[in-house]
Formats: sequence, structure tokens, C-alpha cells
Amino acid sequence: MFWYLVLASIPVLLTGFLLRDVVSTQLRDPLVIAWASIGFGLLLWFADYSGKRVRQMNSITLSDAVIIGLSQVLALIPG
Repeated sequence: MFWYLVLASIPVLLTGFLLRDVVSTQLRDPLVIAWASIGFGLLLWFADYSGKRVRQMNSITLSDAVIIGLSQVLALIPG
């Protein structure tokens, strides 16, 4: 589980480091934040609508860790 956590953290660390100027300036625009909030709201609605699954911690795979890591890159967009 520790290595999956490390692997999932790599994409957001690299993206945050390489695009820190873009994230701190251009992504702080109110229009970007508004559209991101709408988009993330729709994404959360779809995830809730499409079905609920209960998973155990020991069932997480390498591909799950990669998907989680890539999804964390979206967290760099405020809103």
C-alpha cells in the first residue's frame, strides 16, 4: 500500500513542479474556477449516479494507483 501511495503521488508532484507558474497565475482566474467547479460538480454527480462500489483496501491494484495519481492532477485546478 505504501508503494501505491508513492506511485499515486508522482504525477501531481511532477505536474505541480513543472507547471507551478501556470497553476499559481492562469488557473487562479475566476472564469477558470467557475468552469472547473461546474465540471467537477458534473463529474461528481456522474460518479454518484453511475453506481456505488464498496472496495477493500487490499483490493487496490497498480492501475488503480495510477488512475488515482492522474486524477490528483485535477486537484491543482482551484474550485
